[in-house]
Amino acid sequence: MDRSVSRLNRIAGHLASSAQPAVDAVFSCPTSSASTAPSPAADALSTEKPNAEMRTLSAERQKAKFNVRKVTHWLHGSEEATKWMEVAALLLQRDPIFNYQHYYDLSRPEHRATIAAAVRRWFELKTTIKDPGLLRAVTSMINALDPSLGMKIYVHEVLFRESIWIQGTAEQWEQWKDDIFHGRVLGCYAMTELGHSSFLRGLETTATFDVERDEFIIHSPTVTATKVWIGMAGQTATHTVALAQLMINGENHGIHWFIVPLRRCDSGELMPGVTAGDIGHKTARNGLDNGWIQFTHVRVPRTNMLMKWAQVSRNGEFTAPSNPAISYASLVGERISGQEALYTTLAMACTIAIRYGAIRRQGPRDEQVLDYQTHYTALLPIVAGTYTFNSTFRRMSTVWQEMSKLQSNEDDMKVFLAEIPHLHAIAAGMKCWWGWWAAECLELCRRCMGGHGYSAYNSIADLIGSFGVMTTGGGDNVVLGQQHARYLLSTLQRAVSGKRIHPEMSFLRDLPSLLANQISTSQVFSAVTPVEVYLDALKWLMAKSLEAVAGVLSQLLADGADPLDGWNSNLDSLLACSRFHTFLVSLDHFREDVQKQSSPAEREVLRDLLRLFCVNRVHQEMSLFLEYQYLTPAQAKQIRLLSVQLAKDLRTQVVSLSDAFNYPDFVLRAPMGRFDGDIYRAYLDTMKAAPQCFGVPPHWKSSVSPLTNAKHSF
Repeated sequence: MDRSVSRLNRIAGHLASSAQPAVDAVFSCPTSSASTAPSPAADALSTEKPNAEMRTLSAERQKAKFNVRKVTHWLHGSEEATKWMEVAALLLQRDPIFNYQHYYDLSRPEHRATIAAAVRRWFELKTTIKDPGLLRAVTSMINALDPSLGMKIYVHEVLFRESIWIQGTAEQWEQWKDDIFHGRVLGCYAMTELGHSSFLRGLETTATFDVERDEFIIHSPTVTATKVWIGMAGQTATHTVALAQLMINGENHGIHWFIVPLRRCDSGELMPGVTAGDIGHKTARNGLDNGWIQFTHVRVPRTNMLMKWAQVSRNGEFTAPSNPAISYASLVGERISGQEALYTTLAMACTIAIRYGAIRRQGPRDEQVLDYQTHYTALLPIVAGTYTFNSTFRRMSTVWQEMSKLQSNEDDMKVFLAEIPHLHAIAAGMKCWWGWWAAECLELCRRCMGGHGYSAYNSIADLIGSFGVMTTGGGDNVVLGQQHARYLLSTLQRAVSGKRIHPEMSFLRDLPSLLANQISTSQVFSAVTPVEVYLDALKWLMAKSLEAVAGVLSQLLADGADPLDGWNSNLDSLLACSRFHTFLVSLDHFREDVQKQSSPAEREVLRDLLRLFCVNRVHQEMSLFLEYQYLTPAQAKQIRLLSVQLAKDLRTQVVSLSDAFNYPDFVLRAPMGRFDGDIYRAYLDTMKAAPQCFGVPPHWKSSVSPLTNAKHSF
């Protein structure tokens, strides 16, 4: 074992076993009696004499009315989780294999080689870190540090590993788990095809059972059957779990999962019948070797079909799963766990943009740009939404972790199967609408940086590129929104028919009473209006819109219209129902979390964030509230003005609220977002360190000099 790994683990063990005050002393930087602002990058604190920019940021932190550390603990889920995140940050920062320099100037081959070394180090750390809390924290911090590296680990640890855990039998899991854990096999997840992605039933790859040889023949029958965009397939993965159409005696039994070897583990050479390559340069995440795969009559043993839910016997008899939707169960976990990138990316972008906005001065009175209304009304709702998403993401992750345990007996399996449709729908809506919202917010953060936001060295541009895949990868958002809407429609139909529905959807049982409960025209919206008023409004809007589109679709069917044409002609309305429900669920999660907060100061600032985002969501949907006459024009005006006022009220707290996200400088990789505020000196030093910053460029003599040295012709 590498000595440096042992050294890092000794550091982790020492810090983890120390008393909490000692950990705080290493990772915290006290600023005032009301606020303790975190700085996990303790090794990188500035030693320069405080300048005007540094004093400005320090003064901002003095305004905090809450304890930043307590809010950080809330964001991480517990005080212990905060401790582990900070230990993880120090482990990575002090290891040169993870803390690589000149990140934004790496070529694609350099980035690939750097990440390969980091993946190897990850496996070394994973086998020596004993506390699961620290291991989760290291993984989370890696995701923030380098999205390419984080995704490479995620593909193996979540997509490949959990597919075998959820779809495979106990015997199959026992066969593969040790090799997966130690990295003796490196796995990927072959679902998307060149001509098919989110419509999984249309996948063309086949797995034909050969009863004589007790094998499946995996084959790509057409060009469009080529697996594509498969993370790690380009250069690294030795195995894949491939989704293919199961064919037995010419009969198609639907899509199922198969473990297929791709490369020799000793040499990296492709296996016979496997053709695979790298897809080339991407918008971002070029350290990850996304690839394409073609199978040409590749034979695998029958036992390589994952058979927990569906089975093929030695003589070719097929046993169907009790619930066909179970084939998609692993996608639920993928869609939930993958959303950590949304929170991480937004939290980092907010931190950078807010610190810059607090320090940057512009205008006739040399104002902080964060004091301009256009600035704080852009950034404060993003911060409020990021806190909201953190709450719902943690809730959904916990639910999925508990559900994943429900596989030990038949009764547990019944609960698992009963919960999957609801969780799948919520996860689909969450990825769709929070993903689109986050993509828009990231661009707003970049614009709030002015021209400096266009520099790769200030990170936000790369965060935008890296996050772009989240709105299309793992299921296109338009398709996922439709899956959510279809669930809402079917739930409404079951509720009206008196059939069982998920308890969280019980409000649909008495739709007439819900819709009759409209808000009073005398209702005045102000800074003290209970958040429940806004949640009731969003619930009403979702129910009203769902009832309306259900009625339209029902009438179209009664008139003999084609169901698919009817669906497509109402797609915007269906997706709107998904949007309303997604944000309603998330805001309700946040409301419950705020109510559980025992500390008054922290509960108040979290409640203010909740109220701001509630008002923001109602304001965003104002056209429909007015169309349905739920709100009056006068109330619409009150809400518009209130959205501005609530943002302004939180303006003095926003630096500390972004500090609570707790990402160190070496992870942010943005000199304009430095914790100590010394942004201009750091940015200039970064530019000076850029490759070929100084000197005469190589092309001067061949291309520039002939122009500048030419004799004048006039």
